[in-house]
Amino acid sequence: MSIVTIVQARLGSKRLPHKILMPIAGRPMISYVLERCLKVTKVSQVILAMPWADSKEIVKHLDFQDEKFRIMGFENVSEDDVAYRFLAVLGVLARRAVPSAFLRVCADSPLIDWVLMDWMINQWDGKNLTCNFQPRTFPPGQCIEIMPSVPFMRHGDKGFTESDREHVTQWYYRHAFYKNVTNPLGDFSSVNQCVDTPEDFECIKAVIEKMDRHHTTYGWQELVEMMA
Repeated sequence: MSIVTIVQARLGSKRLPHKILMPIAGRPMISYVLERCLKVTKVSQVILAMPWADSKEIVKHLDFQDEKFRIMGFENVSEDDVAYRFLAVLGVLARRAVPSAFLRVCADSPLIDWVLMDWMINQWDGKNLTCNFQPRTFPPGQCIEIMPSVPFMRHGDKGFTESDREHVTQWYYRHAFYKNVTNPLGDFSSVNQCVDTPEDFECIKAVIEKMDRHHTTYGWQELVEMMA
């Protein structure tokens, strides 16, 4: 079984433009997302998928390399057509072999917990979308979705509405083709760990700047305690 992670990124965020490049402890926020995703043991590749128009600006801010990491930019398509990017990534990978499934991660989640991602892969039933926020019991910023590739390529190419193409997994929720995983430790949905507004950014920035060891060693539970 082959699983990849696709990180969706763009610069044109409406509420906080260029947020993924905003600096935290001297590094762009996107670096934290990618480093955490690259720690996942059950994933063979991490692909950063973005509009071509944004790719040059984003790439010049990345300060690391990893054999599991790939960058893909796609031109002549709206930045709101997220489905196109995912389908294009899968199409490129299919030249060798279509991965069994992929994890969808948003680039505004610099505290995404790679141990939780590994745990979520173990919860995947092998056929349906598996998520952890329908309903939400994990903190925002710890949203994880795992999808089988072939059904997504079939539905995404023909069955998605314009809204589905921007909100790339809502088709599955609308048709109830999903499995939700509830947090076994309780409901922590009130603790925000993602960046959507300037206030969110300042909060996450403060958390990262007071870390006294490498950021990837902090899991979502310890981060909840730090944010209390």
